[in-house]
Amino acid sequence: MTSPNTPNAGDPVPTDPRIQPGMAIICSDGTVYGLADGTEREYLRTAPTVDNRRHFIPLSEVARVEDAVYLRLDHRQLLEIL
Repeated sequence: MTSPNTPNAGDPVPTDPRIQPGMAIICSDGTVYGLADGTEREYLRTAPTVDNRRHFIPLSEVARVEDAVYLRLDHRQLLEIL
């Protein structure tokens, strides 16, 4: 089963060139959630996490992209939306 925010398979796949596969995803409290796999529609797609699944985080929750993807959410808030 995938996240409730999973995009539909036939939808267009835009890219955000700032977000590259392998970039760390860091919550606002400093917790490293995992690694980015890219973007899909309006979502940040994660590489498979410890549960061996990909998750989709709304791009609206990305605070900034530098050497990593920094989220507006702390770890607890992120887990609530996944």
